[in-house]
Amino acid sequence: MEETLSPKEKWIRNNAVKVWQTEGGQHKAASGNYQAIGGSEDEAVARLAHILWTKKEIKIWNME
Repeated sequence: MEETLSPKEKWIRNNAVKVWQTEGGQHKAASGNYQAIGGSEDEAVARLAHILWTKKEIKIWNME
């Protein structure tokens, strides 16, 4: 069976995004030289997506 990813999961994979929890309980998302912090994994990834859109014009998964 072929793997089916959501648009967000595809975006994460295509942009080599890594997410982990920091010692302070926050979550950090990183891609290349760009990083974002959020209270949850989803928040960190969403913040990183906006940074990548602003800095590198990488479309966010929910943009048409």
